[in-house]
Parts: sequence; structure tokens; C-alpha cells
Amino acid sequence: MKIKRLFSVVMSMVLILSMANFTNSTISVAATHYSTVYYTSSAWDYYTGTETNLIFPDYVSYYKMTTINESAFAGNTLINSVILPDTVTSIESSAFRGCSNLSEIVIPSSVNTIASDAFEGCNQLKIYVCINSYAQYFAYDNGYTFVVVPSEIYTFGDYTYKLFTDKKAEITKYNGTSDTPVIPSTIDGYEIVSIGKGAFKNSSLISVDIPDTVISIRDEAFMNCSNLTSIKFPRSVKNIGLSAFESCSSLREIIAFEITTLGQEAFYKCSDEMILSALEGSALDIYAQFNEYNFIKLDNVYDISEYVEIFVTSEFKGSESIFSLTNSKTGEVLVKGTDYTQTYTNSDFIFTGLGNYFNNVTISALDIFSDIKEFGSNISVQLSNEYFWTLKMIPEVYVVDTARNYKVLTENVDYTLTISENEDVITISPIGNYLGKSKTISSKLVVFEEEIIQAKQPSYGNFIIPVGQEITSSTPSN
Repeated sequence: MKIKRLFSVVMSMVLILSMANFTNSTISVAATHYSTVYYTSSAWDYYTGTETNLIFPDYVSYYKMTTINESAFAGNTLINSVILPDTVTSIESSAFRGCSNLSEIVIPSSVNTIASDAFEGCNQLKIYVCINSYAQYFAYDNGYTFVVVPSEIYTFGDYTYKLFTDKKAEITKYNGTSDTPVIPSTIDGYEIVSIGKGAFKNSSLISVDIPDTVISIRDEAFMNCSNLTSIKFPRSVKNIGLSAFESCSSLREIIAFEITTLGQEAFYKCSDEMILSALEGSALDIYAQFNEYNFIKLDNVYDISEYVEIFVTSEFKGSESIFSLTNSKTGEVLVKGTDYTQTYTNSDFIFTGLGNYFNNVTISALDIFSDIKEFGSNISVQLSNEYFWTLKMIPEVYVVDTARNYKVLTENVDYTLTISENEDVITISPIGNYLGKSKTISSKLVVFEEEIIQAKQPSYGNFIIPVGQEITSSTPSN
């Protein structure tokens, strides 16, 4: 039996001491393949990573993180959003000063001190707070936009969840019966960015799919899932909490990439035959070395958005359009279904990496097919002025592409036309070589009583009604 607990206890110290330096009692955690966070014993000191959306872990090593130190994130223009854990009590002077792209921060009710200049220069900032919390009063007193987040726990399908913001949530409990659950990326319309403490604890899982929206896996999230045999973390996952997979005694295969913080005893009492696959020099690499687990280095792992060139090899055929993807570094031609998937939606092609390729690329069909035109500002839609007195009037609609020398479009070739049931709205939708959103116009049709038509028709014949004028039974006669 390997001495897992001893090695597990020293894991975070290894992360600290390996490739580390000591300056003014500051302990530097550094690695070459994952975001780097610098900290002192119980406070975030400063951050040099490149992530844009951060969820801070509750603990680093065995230290409960309680403070965002002075100027810890000052001047960082990459960060868009921050979610603080409920271990934090203090945000010190200039902590986020000059973070010009910081648009949202979630501040828990545990925070009881915020320096007045903590967010100086964060002009886009919206603060998410708990009702009657210190953060709420701070935001109000200092003129920041703030949103009060409900503290309730909600249930939707197989999951309970709590809100971080009006768009992001954390799963707090799995209530389902499947032993191979696929965690959804959204629940009840909220993006799932975290798996909460003990959310799947003691479940009978054999496997679990984690969506690429998840950034953080909290303490004990999958503890004692004794039937769990393997897990693959999407590249989005940065934090794995204390004892997150402890006592998953059947867990033999772990695949991960850029984990920033690996909690103590995260994989304590897992299978002695466990094999870890990750980037060389990553947290799991170090963990494997000091716990004597087998380690497989993930070679030739590429970001599809950075190293892949995409070429069009066919005319526009919607979802069936053909592309060739090539690795710009190796010259390798990627294989659809093995190295990537291709989807088409809302005029966009989305290429998502598989296997040794990760991330995704979105390309608009309007940017790559010369014959494709947007059904947008250059499209003019007009009703015909001339109507005939009939019991059911069907309007004539002219659709013109003004960017193509006033080309008149053809129904069922360039667009389709539908009329609402009460005939007051006409919808023109693009097809063929036109893409984009549909257009709607009001037809303002009124069907006359049959007897009025019969009385008026002999003397009126046909007449012209200006576009946009509603037809009424009091229309003047000739």
C-alpha cells in the first residue's frame, strides 16, 4: 500500500516549493502550463494568470483564504468576472483597482470589510450581493451598480442549485438516479460554472460528464463515489477542492489539463492503480510524481482556435458545407469526428476540438462565402399599394436587395412569406443564399362585411390605399 495520505498532505507544499521562490515571506506557486496564483498563507497576494473568469477556491493548501490583499489584482485588464468564496471576509485597498474590464464580481455575505478604493477604475463593474449584506451597503454608498441575489436553493429536474448572478449558478445537489449522468451546461436557463460542496457525495456514479462551463469543483463534491471508475475534466476546470474525490476507491483514470488549484487529499483513497493524464509540469503531473501514480504526459495537445487553419472546400451548403482543417504547427490534416466536430446554427459554423484538440472556433458563413448575403439592413420589404376588394385580401410583398442593385428577391428561392392567423403580421424569412434574422411588417388588413363589399364594389372597382393606412368601412367613395 502506498502512503497516499503523507504524500497528499504535502501536495500543495510541492506546488509551492517546486519551481518556487521566496521573497519577503511571500510563497509563490508557479507552473508552466496553468494559471499562476501568488498568495501568502491566508490571503490572495497577487495574480499573474491569463484567465478571464475566476472562481476563487475556498482553500489553498490547508489555508482558508480570507483576504484579498492590497493591490492583489490591480491593473489586470484581462479579468471579466470574479466569484469569491464565502471564506473571504476582507477586500483590501486597491485590490481590483484599474481592472477596467471587470464587469461583475460576486461578494458573499461573509465579507465585512471592503476598502473604499478596492474597485477604483472598474467603471463597468456590477456587484452581486446578498440582501442586507455589507457588500450591498458598500455598493450603494459608493455608487456602484449592484444586484441582490436570492439566497434560496432551487430545484430543477435532477438538480438543486443556487445562484451566483442573474446568469450563473452552482449545482448544490444531484437528486437523480442515473449512474452515468451528463451534467448540463445550463439548468433552468442558468450557466453552471461550479459543482458545489458535496453535490455528488456518496452517489452510485460509474461515470460523469462535466460540461465545459464548469470552472470550479468544490470540496468533497464527489467524495465516496466508490463506483466511479474514470473522469475527464474539461479544460475549463481550474479548481478542484479539498477531498473532492476522496474515497472514490474504483477511480483509476483521470484526465485533466490546466488545473490551477488542487486541494489537499483531492484523490485520497482512490485506486492504487490510478493513471493520471495531463500536461507535463501541471498540477496533476506533480501530484502523480509525489504520490507515485502512473502518469501519462499529454503530448501534442493543441488549441483549435490558435493552431488550426480552416479552409472552405465547397460552395455554401448550410450544415453540409465542407471544410478542411489543418494544424498550422505540424501540417496535419484534422479528421472530422476524431479531432473536431462541426455544427451550423444561426448562420455560424462552430468547430469544437476533440481528442488532442480543445477549445472551439466560430466562423460566420457571411464572412467566408462570397455569394452569401445577410438578410439585414440592405433588404427592403414593401407592401403593394394596390388592393382589390375581395373577401380575403392577400397582400403583394416586394423584397429588394438594395446592395445588389435593387435586385428583387424571389419567394421560396430567397425568402419565405408567412401571414399570421389574424392577418395583421407578415413574416419574411431568409433562405437560399440569404442568412440572418427574419423581418416582420404589419399588414393592417381588415376584411369587410360581405354585404358592404357587394354594395360598394360596383362603383369602386379597385382603388389605391397608401402603405400603412388601415382600411376601414368609412373609406371615402369616388
